[in-house]
Amino acid sequence: VEGVFSDIQKISKDQSKLFDRNSIYYTLNRGTSILENEHQLYSYMHSYASMHHAKMKSAFHCMKEEIKALSSMRITDWGCGQGIATMSFYEEVEKLNLVDCVDSICLIEPSEIAIKRAALHCTKLFKNISPMTICSDFDSMDFTTVEVNSESANIHLFSNSLDLDSFSMGDLVTNIKSTFTGNNYFVCVSPYISDLKTSRLDSFVESFKNEDEFKIYERINERNGEWDGKK
Repeated sequence: VEGVFSDIQKISKDQSKLFDRNSIYYTLNRGTSILENEHQLYSYMHSYASMHHAKMKSAFHCMKEEIKALSSMRITDWGCGQGIATMSFYEEVEKLNLVDCVDSICLIEPSEIAIKRAALHCTKLFKNISPMTICSDFDSMDFTTVEVNSESANIHLFSNSLDLDSFSMGDLVTNIKSTFTGNNYFVCVSPYISDLKTSRLDSFVESFKNEDEFKIYERINERNGEWDGKK
């Protein structure tokens, strides 16, 4: 297929027609389950990928000028699933003719089958990069394995992961601060489920406000029906 998100997603949509998607859908637990088989991968991409993609596109649009000013970028996709956030970022840098400015990708995800699929997707799009994969949840992750180049801007992608309450937010923030040097850009998107869930994303942002050159570029709240035609 062509190296575009919609074509890659269409593979999953077509495959989803070959099995009982309704029964698989309920095993996804509203997209929070750690996926274990290929039918779940297809069903997740069919049901949730468009939502992830729309939110990431909306967020990247707000930092387009900052991205254009970067000559070297390293992507870290936290709780990457099948790499939807990184795929969405590819579309942004491809549009800006900056694909070659992305010099490395790190994928972090507890599902082995999902992270393999994410690496496949990323290799399809970023043809000259072999992604680093860390198959782990945030609490168990060995941060010493993360390769950081202080000359590259770190682009941290959190797509529907910060709202999960299955990890220690304090430990994650501490490890990020001690591991990632140089310029760090955070793109954090989350569904609205409850104020408590949303507060975890807000807490993550607040944890960095005393850092040098801290800045919030944009804060977006869009409700049902406002996401570029998506629900």
